[in-house]
Amino acid sequence: MKSLSLSATRLSTYQRCPKSYELKFLKKVPGAPVKAPLLGQILHQALAEVYRWPAWRGVPSLAVVQDHWNEAIKKHPELTNDLCTEGWRMLQDYHARQIAPLAQWREPVGVEGRIEGELTVDQVTFKLTGRYDRLDCLTTGNTQAVLHLVDYKTSRQQQSLPELERDLQLGLYQLALEQRYGQVLQTVSHIYLRTGDVVSFEASAAQKALALEKIQALARDMLHREQFEAKTGKHCRSCDARQYCDTFTETPKAYAPKPSVGVQLSLA
Repeated sequence: MKSLSLSATRLSTYQRCPKSYELKFLKKVPGAPVKAPLLGQILHQALAEVYRWPAWRGVPSLAVVQDHWNEAIKKHPELTNDLCTEGWRMLQDYHARQIAPLAQWREPVGVEGRIEGELTVDQVTFKLTGRYDRLDCLTTGNTQAVLHLVDYKTSRQQQSLPELERDLQLGLYQLALEQRYGQVLQTVSHIYLRTGDVVSFEASAAQKALALEKIQALARDMLHREQFEAKTGKHCRSCDARQYCDTFTETPKAYAPKPSVGVQLSLA
């Protein structure tokens, strides 16, 4: 049996170009490390602390948000003054739009949490793991509890509703959260901190079934594929494995393959 490590990123890479997937995730060629922008990290830290505010203390004031922001930036003296100003502006806007209008403060199920689940394809059990920014529990009209997944975005480019609907990561979250909490993931919201825009998607049973079918098909193909052909296109320019690809370049760079890890399916 092939040893595979799968994730939403790996699934998307495999869809786009099997050769890129092979080089990056099976042969593990060295590439540029991916690190989240510092300002985004600090904003996530500050918001996580804000949402740990206990419900009995009421809706957090702007001063509470500022206290958590100040604590977060203290840990990162390398953050420039311009970025500090920009980050605080985002949080002020977030408080005005998302927190101040609330009549009641409800603690979320979790913040910056971890979820786990399983998916079996062709008698191979993949482990589903991942993290989320915030998970809320909502009550519908018939008092049934459902889940609302919130993801904070600091990027300038927004994901459209059709893109969110096709997002493989969304399908993986639906599977893992229902296994973990026994409740349906009803809504996913992307909150863009730079603009205050919110893109929300209702996760239906039909969408979940389609996502599961797609994920299973990709996982099955990855399990049984022996030749990983390249699919060339505009994406080649941003592929950090292109220097090792014999389709992209006539003289690919040599590399020493690293051993692959055990079988698991993660969300990130």
